[in-house]
Amino acid sequence: MNKVWISASLSTAVMLAGCASSTGVLPVGPDTYSISAGASSARGGQAGARGAALKEAGEYCAKAGKQILVQDISGSSALAGPLDISQNSNVIFRCLSASDPDLKRPNLETRPDVVIQDRR
Repeated sequence: MNKVWISASLSTAVMLAGCASSTGVLPVGPDTYSISAGASSARGGQAGARGAALKEAGEYCAKAGKQILVQDISGSSALAGPLDISQNSNVIFRCLSASDPDLKRPNLETRPDVVIQDRR
């Protein structure tokens, strides 16, 4: 009986660890939106979270008949359980018409992990 319960518990834990989650698309300004997605290492970790967020953002713009323009992508990690780390990706994007002059190739830059300021 205990072996069956342990097996069922482990199966449930593995299924929950494999889930990806999303905040959904949230407006943050005119034609500008934010979405955050999380994925366990079983779902691709940081790359899986980023892919899920970008896919949902692109689909959101496509439904409105517009194109996506990514403004910023960032990520973070959190302990999801004793055996897994959840990776999160945050995407800020705009949905623009094909004729919008602001629709151009994005210039995404990696932010430094540490910023040193001289306040003299």
